[in-house]
Amino acid sequence: MAVYTIRCYDIFTADQILFNINVLCSCGPIFGAGADLLIASNCNTNMDSYSNLPHSYDGDNASCSILMGDYNFSVIDYEVFTPVGGKQ
Repeated sequence: MAVYTIRCYDIFTADQILFNINVLCSCGPIFGAGADLLIASNCNTNMDSYSNLPHSYDGDNASCSILMGDYNFSVIDYEVFTPVGGKQ
């Protein structure tokens, strides 16, 4: 599993498969044990989503501001993809 930045084309991989992606009923998807990327409930109306990168995910240029530009951010819309076939 990897987390990608759109604008910088960086790839961050997780060091523990167990914590690649999680979900809680109180929020959207959480990537990484340390909430490297957390999408909050009602993410389009608040600034509660955040990036705690690098914690479980790491790579060149990894920082809490590399994914969305700042630690906290709002999200208009998001998609989560699962790889099918091949090496995962």
